[in-house]
Amino acid sequence: MTTPIPVRTPLPASLAGSTVLLLGGSSGIGLAAGTLLRRVGARVVLVGRDPERLKAAAGHVRAAAPSGEDDVLTAAGDAGDERTLDQAFERAGEVQHVYSTAGGIGGAGLLKDLTSESIRETLAQAAWRPFAIARAAAARLPPAARSPLAPASSWSGPCPACPPR
Repeated sequence: MTTPIPVRTPLPASLAGSTVLLLGGSSGIGLAAGTLLRRVGARVVLVGRDPERLKAAAGHVRAAAPSGEDDVLTAAGDAGDERTLDQAFERAGEVQHVYSTAGGIGGAGLLKDLTSESIRETLAQAAWRPFAIARAAAARLPPAARSPLAPASSWSGPCPACPPR
């Protein structure tokens, strides 16, 4: 029998007390990130499209480090929708960090069976979402929290919507 290796979070304790807006937080990597963030004491605002899955995710994240109800909040909607982003930032209050794992659900299936329109829509959403998030964050994050945007795609660089430091 081997002794299991202890798993420690790579997240620093300095995140304790900060508020993190987590887009795509109702499942997968986003849900795992929300759980880790809550365990180190961060206040987490989960954003996801499916209200029922979002409610279940919030319960899971709360269970990771029980405390007040305001330590895990939710906002239902698409992370690329400006109204959803406005609602999420409003619910959160002051936000120090924004993390997005939000993806789209379009474009599924065999390539030969997809229509040109469905492929265009999927690519448009994938390109738009990081910019919508960056623009919303740039207007609300305190200057010390603004940092370069590095979306999970082939593009990375300084946040075009953020004022210089």
